[in-house]
Amino acid sequence: MLVAYLDETYAKDKEHALVALVLPADKIGELEAKLDAVVEKAQRQHNCPDGIELHGYELSGGEGKWKGIPPRARVRIYQEAIDAIVSVDDVAVCHGSVDLRFRAPGDAHRWALTFALEQVNGYATHNSERVIGICDDVGNKSTYQGMYAHARKHGTGGRYGSTLPKFSDGLHFTPSCYSRLVQAVDLVAYVYRRSQFVPFADERANKAMADMFATMQPIWQRGFHRKW
Repeated sequence: MLVAYLDETYAKDKEHALVALVLPADKIGELEAKLDAVVEKAQRQHNCPDGIELHGYELSGGEGKWKGIPPRARVRIYQEAIDAIVSVDDVAVCHGSVDLRFRAPGDAHRWALTFALEQVNGYATHNSERVIGICDDVGNKSTYQGMYAHARKHGTGGRYGSTLPKFSDGLHFTPSCYSRLVQAVDLVAYVYRRSQFVPFADERANKAMADMFATMQPIWQRGFHRKW
């Protein structure tokens, strides 16, 4: 059984994307432990508060509970988290996206989700596995659930329409504070967005994101992708 952790990311007037971190269920504990170790090390070295989460925006920008930690330290912590994700065998990243430079943005959310689900289903098919989808507990989860249920009953539509036969059960939602893996896909999606579409004003920050995206290439290339 595979588990796909999904996260939405958006670059205004550029791209609307859904990123999925996919891994075998029996590898979840290993990745949790490695990410916990990254956080515990940060807490020892920088006196981070309990309950601190690995979120791309906060960790990169020194926001929330990461406030006050020097930029170089935060970059190192972020890189260590990406290293941990990549180090686990059989982890892959899939994604679906809509290029807003060439497509009308009106239904971009639906199509990004559709393409991502199709790619995860294709990856599961390629590996002769079934898959369960898990998302952060966001406010619009009923929208996600409705789109997903419609796709499984009626198909995703379009040229590569699919009823997502490799998916099991409905989409599941959990608050990120209870899931290192939900935090992990947020880290991956943020690196993708910043390195490919929304650069920082600071070139050092851009280099850090580019380095992390380069680190992610083995798991990125292992997955399935579609951009429209």
